Amino acid sequence: MKFLWSKLLTSVVKRSVQVVLAAWGANLATGFGVTIDQTQLTVGLLALLEAGRNYLKHKVGLAWL
Repeated sequence: MKFLWSKLLTSVVKRSVQVVLAAWGANLATGFGVTIDQTQLTVGLLALLEAGRNYLKHKVGLAWL
């Protein structure tokens, strides 16, 4: 049972970091004068971060990601 709680906590932390990075990227793009829907940009950046994480995890062998 401890393993499941540990896995849940790790997953929540990873997703939180990804959401913060995606939201920061959306704000940064807006600061440069790019006018886009921030919700779509945030979702797109989150998907891009997740794809990069999965690539590094499976192809490069960074299992801790």
